[in-house]
Amino acid sequence: MKNWLKENKRLIAGAISQICAMGMAFVLAFLGYSMNVVNRQGSYYTLDLFTDEENFEQTSTFYDFLHADLSQLSEYMAVSSQMEKNGKYDSGKEIDIFAYNNRKRTVKPEVELPKLIYKTGDLIAWWNSEDGFGYESYGSTESIPEKSMETTAEDEETVSYMIVAETADEMAEGEYSTENNTAYTTDEAALSDETEEQQSDTAEQTMDRLIEEYKPVNMDSLYDLTLPDGMTYANVEQAVQQAASDLATNYTIYNSYKQVLKEDMNLKYLMVDPSGKVQYTNLDRSKDTDALITAMQECGVYMCYDYETDELVCDGVKAGNEVPYKSLLHSYRYSFPEGGKLYICVRTQADQGTNSKLLGKWNGHDTYAQAAKSYTMLKSKLPLMGFMMLLMIAGVLALSALAGYLAFIIMQPKREKEQLRYFDTWYTELAAAIAIGSAVLIGGVGLEIAASLSDSGYDTYSGQIGAKIFCGILLLTFFLLYLLLLAYTGSLVRRIKAGTFWKNSICYKILHIMKVVCKRCIHVICRGIRSVFNHRSLAVRSFVPVYGGLLGLFLVNLFFAGVGVIGIAIFLDLIVIILYGLYIYYSNRTREKIVEGITRISEGDLAYQIDTEKMYGENKVMAEAVNQIGNAVQNAVTISMKDERLKADLITNVSHDIKTPLTSIINYVDLLKREDIQNEKAREYIRILDEKSQRLKRLTLDLVEASKISSGNITLKMGQLNVSELFTQAIGEYEDKWKEKGLQIVADVEPKEGEKPYLIWADSDRTWRVLNNLFGNIYKYAMQGTRVYCDVRRTTAMKHCYAADDMCQTGKRESRNTNETYDAGAANENRIEITVKNISAQPLNIAADELTERFIRGDVSRSTEGSGLGLSIAKNLVKAQGGEFEIYLDGDLFKVSIDFPAYTDNTH
Repeated sequence: MKNWLKENKRLIAGAISQICAMGMAFVLAFLGYSMNVVNRQGSYYTLDLFTDEENFEQTSTFYDFLHADLSQLSEYMAVSSQMEKNGKYDSGKEIDIFAYNNRKRTVKPEVELPKLIYKTGDLIAWWNSEDGFGYESYGSTESIPEKSMETTAEDEETVSYMIVAETADEMAEGEYSTENNTAYTTDEAALSDETEEQQSDTAEQTMDRLIEEYKPVNMDSLYDLTLPDGMTYANVEQAVQQAASDLATNYTIYNSYKQVLKEDMNLKYLMVDPSGKVQYTNLDRSKDTDALITAMQECGVYMCYDYETDELVCDGVKAGNEVPYKSLLHSYRYSFPEGGKLYICVRTQADQGTNSKLLGKWNGHDTYAQAAKSYTMLKSKLPLMGFMMLLMIAGVLALSALAGYLAFIIMQPKREKEQLRYFDTWYTELAAAIAIGSAVLIGGVGLEIAASLSDSGYDTYSGQIGAKIFCGILLLTFFLLYLLLLAYTGSLVRRIKAGTFWKNSICYKILHIMKVVCKRCIHVICRGIRSVFNHRSLAVRSFVPVYGGLLGLFLVNLFFAGVGVIGIAIFLDLIVIILYGLYIYYSNRTREKIVEGITRISEGDLAYQIDTEKMYGENKVMAEAVNQIGNAVQNAVTISMKDERLKADLITNVSHDIKTPLTSIINYVDLLKREDIQNEKAREYIRILDEKSQRLKRLTLDLVEASKISSGNITLKMGQLNVSELFTQAIGEYEDKWKEKGLQIVADVEPKEGEKPYLIWADSDRTWRVLNNLFGNIYKYAMQGTRVYCDVRRTTAMKHCYAADDMCQTGKRESRNTNETYDAGAANENRIEITVKNISAQPLNIAADELTERFIRGDVSRSTEGSGLGLSIAKNLVKAQGGEFEIYLDGDLFKVSIDFPAYTDNTH
């Protein structure tokens, strides 16, 4: 045995120290857990165990509990009087606005206030509505009585009738509380003639008036209210808004407190009116009221407050403690001007079995019961406090011994290879948090078990058996905590021995990141210093004038301050500051001119030249460079426009020159077709010649038209155009051709029943050419046996997009197609949208924007007919008429969207 003790003395010493240390921690946790109680509102209180009070009901904590509940109960009854009728919420309950806003005043106003009655539910809904209290412009104020005119800012403080909820003690008799807490006297002589003149001067102006979402009960509009002298409709509007705001807040309180003041709590209340009718209670209303009051009087704590006489009767309340209760209940007397009595009782452990039929079952889980249970338990266990204090002292000594033990282990030589376990690889802070959390959990469970055994009848100080059970639970808890501490201590030692205690911590990671960031910052600073050194001339021009001037100014100030002439120094400072400010202004103004010139040139004003007459230094050089850039760009644009014009002229001239011989060829081919030629090869040659000449003719016409559109040499005959009729006609002409290729038409081009026709302001011939080009494109390139979708509808957005399209830039909207989205705020005008969709026979390995360029075809092999000008002409014709033309590609899906402004009577 001696040898074993000698070999394991460090282990035994460590175990004892750890047990004592954890015992001290458990004692602290036990006291902290048991001595802290929480009330119904969630506030924490610490029990005072060293008082002479035997029962919890006589402690200051109980009075704090009761005061908080009385405050909540009084506020609940006050707001319930505004919301309820016959004990139930009534949204139709009527209130007088001015009487409600003055409900807390005891001094009656000398001037009789008008009656403006609203329903409670209407005011709450009005305040909580999305628009709230909005205003609208109401024509001319000539038709409004002069009393309704708004006062000026200077008169607002003296004429306002806006009365808010204030205590009557703050007001003198005959005065009204204004919104900014100023007073208004009812003396009519206080209204000056100047106010009347200002009101008459504004009789020709317009005014804003409240949008009445809800009307008063006693009149059609609040503006029908007859106002006393000095009151304006602005005051009435403010009074209505104040009442609505208070009622909305009180409605929220009303709903929340109904859940808190439940029937199963040990605090019972009963409020009766002067006639004896029950108004508010958490008892059974079917029971006899006198019997309920008698049962409440038999409880441990009982109070009765008379709202009429302002008297409070208490039983079971320590003398002097009833004063705060009376003051609290007195502050809510305004809610019950007709009087009444409030009966309150708190059921204690002593009377939990009495009057259960009348007062209900005693609730052992109530906040009062839980706090009383903790107080009784701790009060009975005060003799154990000496043992606990000794345990705490032993714990402090044990912690010192444990620290020495750890220091001794750490100072041992490190092993060549320290074996770390899985838990040892976790972050140091995380491992410590898990260990501490586990200790708290184990200690809390042990404390809860000990407390539950004590509640079940095991009085630890009434006999030896109860004390052993209690101590056994404590020792078991200490043993579990010891195992936890032992495991964590071993992990801590292994970390230190392996050198990972610091390197594997979160703090080390953070400091390492901060080190890297600091290095990078230093690198940036050094790079900046090198840049300044490499551009020394610029640095000298920038820094020397500023810092040299500041240094000179400092020396001058120092000199004059030394000789005692502060005034001259201040004068020189002002002169330097003014000069420096003028220099900065001149520099910024020059830079502003340069920026303005760059902006003008970037916006297309290439002839703009910056005035450099009053510029100097680098700013002048910069401005001259910008002017040269503008000139160079203007020359380039002029040359480009000249080339484009020459190209357009060339196309037009060549097309015109080709047109004459081409017409002759077509005519002669037509004559050959009429001859009776029997040779099959000759007839085939004539057919091919006819097809190619017609194709060449269409190409020539497309070239001419494309040239006219690009040069702006096109005449539009704008007029009202029915898109549905034009679409139906176009579909009819191409229907047979599409059927040859097995294309099925799915058209939705007619407006719905009751909807206006789809009318636009456009050139019918040009629009027909657009549809003809689109449908011809479908005939050439659509996959056989597929569907062609044609759709016309009215929208409110200029552009739309698809969820599958990466080029979408306009947002989202709901539409017939679930894949379509749009931004409803892109435009506010109504527009007509034309949509054509089909499946391409060839892969569309090309960008959508390229398809609308001239001579670009979706058929890369160019094996089909077409010039590559159809979509380009269609897009340019749509834009020339004020529309939008967009192409969207999604795989083999080809979609064209045309957007025109809808025709209205104001369309020109």
